[in-house]
Amino acid sequence: MKYTGLKTQKIRAFATLIVWIALGWSGLAAPQISAETRALMDPFFNQRLRPANRIEAGFLSQELSSRHDYYLKYQTLYAAGEYTILPNWSIYGELPYSFRDETRSDKTRHLDNLHLGTRAGYKTGNWMPVLGFDIEWATGDPEKTAIGSKELGRLELLLGIDGQLDQLLVAGALRANGQTNKQFREGQNQQFERTYWFELTMGWRLDPVDLLLEYNYKYRNDPEYSAVSQHTLAPGLRWNINSTLHIGLSVPCAISREREWDYAPEIRLSAFY
Repeated sequence: MKYTGLKTQKIRAFATLIVWIALGWSGLAAPQISAETRALMDPFFNQRLRPANRIEAGFLSQELSSRHDYYLKYQTLYAAGEYTILPNWSIYGELPYSFRDETRSDKTRHLDNLHLGTRAGYKTGNWMPVLGFDIEWATGDPEKTAIGSKELGRLELLLGIDGQLDQLLVAGALRANGQTNKQFREGQNQQFERTYWFELTMGWRLDPVDLLLEYNYKYRNDPEYSAVSQHTLAPGLRWNINSTLHIGLSVPCAISREREWDYAPEIRLSAFY
């Protein structure tokens, strides 16, 4: 599929819009930012844990190089937002739009699966245990574009703990994710895929920069194929432009022989309010 100039302009306009929305919100909301939010350090590649009011725009590029005899580049533009119903309980959503380029296939693009979720924590000193739940809605078109899903969504449960220790961040989480359908049960000749993660994040604040090192282990059990696991190490940093606006970069790299991609750089603009 060849991209027309008009379609390219639409994508650029979409990216510009979400950036300007983030900038606008950051300017309006700056006086309301609490000292606790200003000091907050988040995991970047791994799942974030502490609830907060924020809006974000980002770009992710996952690539499996041609040295594997198979080339795949999967890129995603996304806009996201989170709102705290109570100080330690939030709801969030993410709208992704993805581009796919792989060996012996046309380039495709489409709206990816929408994410909606909630997370709640209980603060005890510098630590916060967190429980989260995420729903991935089937808003893609796998038949024409191999992006997202049309019938199968996903449900995910998260259990984690986040420690903000002066200039140090220590966070860990376990996640369990399973496919599902509208009936919430496997149909005839149908078996759901299940995925599990173990995540560990270390961060160090050197104002105005946060340095991050993250480890991620993923195990995916697909009944139609053999099980796949991947170990990932992700160095990253976040520049705290001011108390409201932050921009971050992470460069996750697969460190196991078995892998779904080689590296997946991501850049994200965040505005707290």
